[in-house]
Amino acid sequence: MILSNKTGRLLFMGIAVIIFMLIPMKNVFAATLKSPDGFDGIQWAYDHEASVVDENGWTQAMCATDKYLVCLENGQKGEPDTLIAFYKTDKDEDGYTVPQYSYARHTRATDYEHGNGMTFNPNTNELYIATGNPDNPENFGCLMVADADTLEYKRTIKILDEEIFFSGVDYNPQTNQYILQMGRSGGYSFLVTDADFNILSKIEGVKRTTGTTFQDFCVSGDFIISVSYELSSGVNNYIQVYSISKGELLGRYYIDFADYEEKREAEDICMVEPGKFIISTGVASPRRIRFYSATVPIVYNIEAKAQKGTVSESNAQVEPGGEYKITYQPDKHYEVKSVIVDGKEVDVQKYPSEYTFTNVNEDHSIAVEFSKIPKYKIETKVSNGTIQKTKSVYRDKSYTVSYQPDEHYELESILVDGQAVDVKGHETEYTFENIGEKHSIEVKFKEIPSFEITTKATNGKISDGTAKVYRDTGFTVEYQPNDDAVLLGILVDGRLVSRNEYQNSYKFENIQESHTIHVIYISDFLPLCMIIGGIVLILAIGYAVLTIRRRKRRIFKDRRRRGRRVEQKEKDKDEAL
Repeated sequence: MILSNKTGRLLFMGIAVIIFMLIPMKNVFAATLKSPDGFDGIQWAYDHEASVVDENGWTQAMCATDKYLVCLENGQKGEPDTLIAFYKTDKDEDGYTVPQYSYARHTRATDYEHGNGMTFNPNTNELYIATGNPDNPENFGCLMVADADTLEYKRTIKILDEEIFFSGVDYNPQTNQYILQMGRSGGYSFLVTDADFNILSKIEGVKRTTGTTFQDFCVSGDFIISVSYELSSGVNNYIQVYSISKGELLGRYYIDFADYEEKREAEDICMVEPGKFIISTGVASPRRIRFYSATVPIVYNIEAKAQKGTVSESNAQVEPGGEYKITYQPDKHYEVKSVIVDGKEVDVQKYPSEYTFTNVNEDHSIAVEFSKIPKYKIETKVSNGTIQKTKSVYRDKSYTVSYQPDEHYELESILVDGQAVDVKGHETEYTFENIGEKHSIEVKFKEIPSFEITTKATNGKISDGTAKVYRDTGFTVEYQPNDDAVLLGILVDGRLVSRNEYQNSYKFENIQESHTIHVIYISDFLPLCMIIGGIVLILAIGYAVLTIRRRKRRIFKDRRRRGRRVEQKEKDKDEAL
């Protein structure tokens, strides 16, 4: 037996860091204790008992394998110890029915020192035995290993080359790690190691207190569940529960056995099935091993992990019969590639973003792998303009290609994937929807038609015309007279326009054809000459008209006189007759 500190609260100094997601996980699971308070106030019922093989033997350690409940009986100092196996179920190795916990086999060939603790690793199918304070100095800092089926000794593992010993050990299948209680002068501590016994962290621990033993323990999730025996009373036994991650004692609970024995020392504890714990005790008079069991609330573990994405919970705990939904989300530009539930791939079409475990009665795992969403190239080409560069776009996305012409150019045609599309509605951009393949777009711009503006000025100056004015644009012509000249008229395309409105310039708007403009100025003394000339002309015309009228009156008078003469001659003739 190993003496240690039992004061009601175990002080840990240092930090225990167990981050499950950073440690490789095996597909080996075990139900986990729901709360340390599950041990509070329960009564441990008698389950079965067995005689010791060595009449002088005393059980020191116990663990459950996949087939057996194995106990280590510590014999006389220096003598071989006994490993004895009992059938864990009512079936033997060949499938025949046997009484549960009945004798299976034993070996008695190796001295395991004090043999104070023992655990089973299903991955190696080996038993790992803590020697306690060894008699052989070579066994300091060591664990001894036996085959889990034959119970034969295999080797000794040196973990620390120091004068320390291990008084307890357990393998945690949920983290693929070992927890060891390390003892030395001055106190005890827990070590957390990986599967190869490389030390990951250390939980400084217990000061030794006279009158209390520190026995072996089992691990359930984050909990170290240890049993202890009170030497001072000779009958009192306790369960102490520690948190690995917090590095502290969570609770101490009295073990209430259902029956009474004068001396009954709790030596070890293990979980043989979900929620069912067994304590092995050493009983005197006669010496034998007695087993007690109790069922406490447990939870099942759901481990979830993702590559290139996130899950809603990496480690969840679910009560028996419950359900739990895991949701998962890819990183940007990733999508679900596969969903593996308990080692088997499920249809991602049915479970694109979540998976629900129902009627949970065992541990589960889900692993989601995300893969990068494929990209497709959108190739772009342009003539006489600019366009967005060729780009690769993620599948199922939309992508808008914008383009614009060079100056004085306009859209002529658009080819998408080699086929012409209607330019109407796509004057400045084209959108590829729900992209699922490679695409191309070629945009062609043509020069806008141009026209000629011809300018001319008489007795003045005018801005030069141009042979290239683009359609839909405007062009302003400016003009001014020479000295001593005034504006007479403006001819645009041969038609007069308002001199008052276009005194100094004329603007052609929204040009659609060629144009001409002729601006006419005259000297500013010309109007007076024109007035005088007009008066002279008028006088001359008046004189001419008057002369003509006088001539006409004179001719009329002459005609009348000749007419009267003729009439008189005729009258004279008639009278003569």
